[in-house]
Amino acid sequence: GIGVDGPGWAAGLRLYPLKKAGKISPRLSVYYGTVAVLKDSNGYNMDTGAAYGVGFDYKLSNNRGIDFELLYVDYETPEGYVEKDGGDIKLSVGYGFVF
Repeated sequence: GIGVDGPGWAAGLRLYPLKKAGKISPRLSVYYGTVAVLKDSNGYNMDTGAAYGVGFDYKLSNNRGIDFELLYVDYETPEGYVEKDGGDIKLSVGYGFVF
């Protein structure tokens, strides 16, 4: 996503350990990348960490789909900062298409 300090980034791996059920493909995910934006007297800085997810892809057609994922963000707010959004569990919803 785009943060106040610029675009965030993430790299990861998606595993599909279960058989596809119709249009639904269950998955497990692990990511490493931007997980926090920290504000101090010098401005904003992005911090990195890991996130682990469980979710599924829902195929709308041969070239379009929606994905849903619950993520556990493994991150400790550094001393001297206050966490504003609260909680380690996040919901991710996405739309994908193939050209």
